[in-house]
Amino acid sequence: MNQRIREQATENAKRSTVSASDAEFAKSDQVAATARANTTADANAMQAVNEFFDAGDMESYADFYGVVDTHQDWDDITPRQKGHRIEVLQIADQLKVGKASQSIEISTVQALSDAHLLVTESIRETNTISKIKKSLKKRTKTLRPSDSKRSATS
Repeated sequence: MNQRIREQATENAKRSTVSASDAEFAKSDQVAATARANTTADANAMQAVNEFFDAGDMESYADFYGVVDTHQDWDDITPRQKGHRIEVLQIADQLKVGKASQSIEISTVQALSDAHLLVTESIRETNTISKIKKSLKKRTKTLRPSDSKRSATS
């Protein structure tokens, strides 16, 4: 009788070992699938972020955020510029989470735009003034003031 109980216990132990290894295999397979999905999602998110910083509207903020060419990464810009970019990402993430907690969907681009406005608030006025000055310099080169005298009302 003891012999039979030992054999059953041994058989049960073997089955549980096989079941455990099957479970581990299934778990590792699930982890690998999740990692692949996360990698794809991360790549898509990173592409959206890079497109945001490379957009034409951001040309005037090139000194603030830095310029990353297609064959470069963020390690090729200054630590300060990288810090500005990371700050935008953190605020955008906070905006998305906050909106989601209120059951409001916000696109990644909209969150990045709002975060950009918050981060660049201190330099935006200076940047706008420099844009206007550049525009005025171009106009003075192309337009000549008229020779007529202006009245006090105009």
